[in-house]
Amino acid sequence: FIFNIWKMLNMEKRLHLKQKPKGVVDAALLGMAFGAGWTPCVGPILASILFLAGASGKLLHGTALLAVYSLGLGIPFMLAGAFFSSFSKYMERIKPHLRVIKVASGMFLVILGILIFTGSLARLNAALFRLAASIEEWESQNPLGLRLFIGGAFLIFAFIGLGLYVRRVWKSIRKAGSAVRSYLYPLHIIVVLAVIAISVLSFAELLDLSQMLTSWLRFQGI
Repeated sequence: FIFNIWKMLNMEKRLHLKQKPKGVVDAALLGMAFGAGWTPCVGPILASILFLAGASGKLLHGTALLAVYSLGLGIPFMLAGAFFSSFSKYMERIKPHLRVIKVASGMFLVILGILIFTGSLARLNAALFRLAASIEEWESQNPLGLRLFIGGAFLIFAFIGLGLYVRRVWKSIRKAGSAVRSYLYPLHIIVVLAVIAISVLSFAELLDLSQMLTSWLRFQGI
């Protein structure tokens, strides 16, 4: 993967359509083809989610798990489609760094293999379980403090993102001198607003981030 030793593993066949898909039916067929192509990627994780949903024994809990998984998989594609022009610009910026990303990904796989071979991955999972238990103990002793800590952390990230956004817009305006609306980056705004919303929901006790965090930490050990 890092050194591209076996060229034959990088072969692929693509079907190029002469006409772009039109209408709802064509879009649905294209989505089905895309989903089939992604099956090897999403299959193992989806199997784990189905296992958790089935083991819970609760219809609502299992449905919630599958719904959140579906949202996590689908929302990035929906945002990329809604803001395709901005997404294309980001991809153009990433292209020169694809080789570095590929090497880093290969190194991550090597490190993961070493952890599995030496048994260190099991110890890492055990540490994550202990961390989840510590968070639950903190919540039982001081639920308000934990909620303020997690909600405040998200709020800080939101303000950092907002500051970076304002700085980026200001630089663009000073550089080109065009109207402000030419430099409104909708995807950036949506991310900042989403983080703020998560923080507010946490403060209002409408979203239990600590429970979500402990569930995620325990899921890593499966």
